[in-house]
Amino acid sequence: KFQNWSQMEAFGIKSDRKTALLCRLGGLGDLIILTIVAKQLIKRGYEVDLCGGSPTCDVKKLFENTKLFRSIIMQSKMFNGLDVYDIGDGDVAGTELLKDGYDLVVDYKYSIELNSHWKHMANSPGKEWMISQNSNYFNWVDMMLAWAGIDPATISDEDKIPVYIPSEGEKKWANRLLYASHPDYIVAI
Repeated sequence: KFQNWSQMEAFGIKSDRKTALLCRLGGLGDLIILTIVAKQLIKRGYEVDLCGGSPTCDVKKLFENTKLFRSIIMQSKMFNGLDVYDIGDGDVAGTELLKDGYDLVVDYKYSIELNSHWKHMANSPGKEWMISQNSNYFNWVDMMLAWAGIDPATISDEDKIPVYIPSEGEKKWANRLLYASHPDYIVAI
């Protein structure tokens, strides 16, 4: 199984389409926002791969029904802070190695956390907000698009809605919950 296009090209397999790699470690919300970016890149002729990981969700399961990502590569962080991806059989490689061969690579590593020039002051009591100062007063979705070189002002509000498509099991669970709910209560899913 090939991990990226540079490996495929080594075997003579070529793609006429542009390729993009989106990288992000984070929670469910951090990752689901990338579906907005992926939709726009696909409209611009890219095939999009995701290198992602999360302590709060199964990334492959989260995106398996969206069909937005050509491949989903599991990413994690080692104890020394190095970002790595799974190459199989319990082995990992540095994420930087994965980035070779793509037409566009957008690594969101410092898009929210640690994106301020005031990082050195973040350890002061009451100053923790300074560590992400650049993202505190900016529309998060617009920032994700901008990091990919997409002008957020050209994207409609409807196209700034994340994509999540529940599995059949999740749909059945939601239906059971809704039908079993008391009629005087509101259930939000």
